[in-house]
Amino acid sequence: MPNVTTLATAGYMKGEAERQAVAAVNAQNTAVIAAAELVRQMRIGVYQHIAANRHGLIREEVAEAFPAGELVDVLLAALVSDGEVVERGGVFTVPQVAA
Repeated sequence: MPNVTTLATAGYMKGEAERQAVAAVNAQNTAVIAAAELVRQMRIGVYQHIAANRHGLIREEVAEAFPAGELVDVLLAALVSDGEVVERGGVFTVPQVAA
């Protein structure tokens, strides 16, 4: 038959494991939120960089300003698929809005 000390220790260990699991989930959530915010800021930065160059930029010029390699490709693809940026012959530009 288990004694009181053993039961209390087991209960404490279970509670401690649950607290650690919750802390780990919260840390992961915080990391995901931070990564999403970083991507949002980079997406805006990529758009602004392209918009500031009226003749457009090639992918390498965008990548030089935002040294993140594959992430730049993902951001460019998202901007193009959303219609915010147009790619023609490897040059990315912001579409002109009809006045």
